[in-house]
Amino acid sequence: MRYLSVAIILLGILFFAAPAEPSSPSAEPTFIDGDIGFGAIHAISGDGHRVVFESGSDLTGGNPDGNGELFMWSDAGGFLQLTDTAGQSHYWEVDVDEDGSAVLVTARADITGVGATLTEIYRWSEGSGWTRLTTTPGASPLVFIGGIGISSNGNRLMFTSRGNYAGVNPTAEEQVFTWDPVVGFAQITHGGPCGIGGGNFGRDLSGSGTRVLLSSRCQYGSSNADLNTDLFLWDESTGISPLTDEAHGVGARATLNHDGTIAAVASSTDLANGGMGAAMHLFRWVEGLGFAQLTTEGVDNDRPSVSADGNRIAYTALNGQGTGGNPENAPEIFLWQLGYPMVELTDSAQSTTSFGNERPDLDDRGSRLSMVALRAFNEPIDNRTGYFALDLWLFADGFETGDFLHWSSAIP
Repeated sequence: MRYLSVAIILLGILFFAAPAEPSSPSAEPTFIDGDIGFGAIHAISGDGHRVVFESGSDLTGGNPDGNGELFMWSDAGGFLQLTDTAGQSHYWEVDVDEDGSAVLVTARADITGVGATLTEIYRWSEGSGWTRLTTTPGASPLVFIGGIGISSNGNRLMFTSRGNYAGVNPTAEEQVFTWDPVVGFAQITHGGPCGIGGGNFGRDLSGSGTRVLLSSRCQYGSSNADLNTDLFLWDESTGISPLTDEAHGVGARATLNHDGTIAAVASSTDLANGGMGAAMHLFRWVEGLGFAQLTTEGVDNDRPSVSADGNRIAYTALNGQGTGGNPENAPEIFLWQLGYPMVELTDSAQSTTSFGNERPDLDDRGSRLSMVALRAFNEPIDNRTGYFALDLWLFADGFETGDFLHWSSAIP
């Protein structure tokens, strides 16, 4: 695989407690790496001190062939190379637990050295290394695996697949599964009736591991009888319940807070009032209260990431979001927080929507995030010029004392 230059940054999100308004960030982001690959996958640990990402760099001296590998960056100990594969390796998704001691990844790479050639799910544990959890049947790459999540303690996993891992999916429908070391595999969705080409897709697993946010084109009880794509919530005690039932369907990126009682959803459907919206907007679902729309302007408010308490949401937008910034309408990272005005966290000063900052992943406190920066890049790559670079950055906060939060250039 050829790689674009990529870097990682740590962004600190520190604010004064009420009634003062949050200040602007003063800390410069921390560059982590410049070659994370086309997929630009990355994930920050819940405590904000570790970031796992794909890179073609030789960050530790263990990747001289420049192959795509997974690395872990720690603010306490630098880099750790997690994989060492040969040939083309493809890493599709990654998630990290609370302290970075467990990593979940979907990869078309022979991570464990047993000759795997299809996309599988692997789990890395600090001290014991990699375990391959799935074995895709047959030789078809169409047995999809994705839509992953890992609980805060690293013991419950969630993924989407057409495999038959729990013994109740012989017709290879797209289903959502959980795995834990006690129960093993469990299928939490069923196979029908479903819309054409539809099925179930896991959007996020709560940090508690007890709830899954999923989208589905299947009918559950009386909900979604039109077989459009809607959002559902699975609870380990009560099963599946609908969050939406829209005639137009809901095409959305969505994420859960720690206990699964709050969700951040980016959707072009007006989830607060019903019907199709005019643009992609950010919504916040609270159990017992329903959906509220958080953004009022913009063409593309997308890729939300929510803090553990659900009161901070980082996302990408192509406008100023009412902050007076981003006149170039480039992709930038914004922060919504309960009770405070919207804050623009990044400013690439690019004059095109092709370059900017995106894909934020927020830690549990909502005070650190990793993100991808897309910028102009003139160094010849593959005998071409005028290419672009993806920079993965980590933004770091300062210190927290009681209810007082403030920006600081210091990294704890």
